[in-house]
Amino acid sequence: MTLRGFGIVALLLGLAVLGMVALSHRVSPKEAQGTTTTTQLCHDVGTLRNTIADVRAGRLPGEQAMASLDQAQQAFALDAQHEQDPVVAPHVASLAIDIADWRTALFSGDAAGKAAALNHAGSELAALPAC
Repeated sequence: MTLRGFGIVALLLGLAVLGMVALSHRVSPKEAQGTTTTTQLCHDVGTLRNTIADVRAGRLPGEQAMASLDQAQQAFALDAQHEQDPVVAPHVASLAIDIADWRTALFSGDAAGKAAALNHAGSELAALPAC
């Protein structure tokens, strides 16, 4: 599978998780505001933040950066699916899109696009409640 193929798979995984979470756990917005994330999900958020920081600082070469981001994103998506928190679901999908955008920018040599995608991914993680 090509590197672009991995990006598409990661995007589809994020969208599938979003769909499953949205369909399996419907709550009112008032109830959703009172939810908090689990320790494991917060651990995944920390791992993603650290991976993004390493990629941004250039401490990981291209293929290793992609593998690390994919692994951290998949762990986050699986734990978010397990938790079934409707507040987290949109962040999972947005994060998948951000990482796919980063990958596209990496392939095209677009440094500004890579930085923008990583910045947006970091903002998504910062917006998660209780992490």
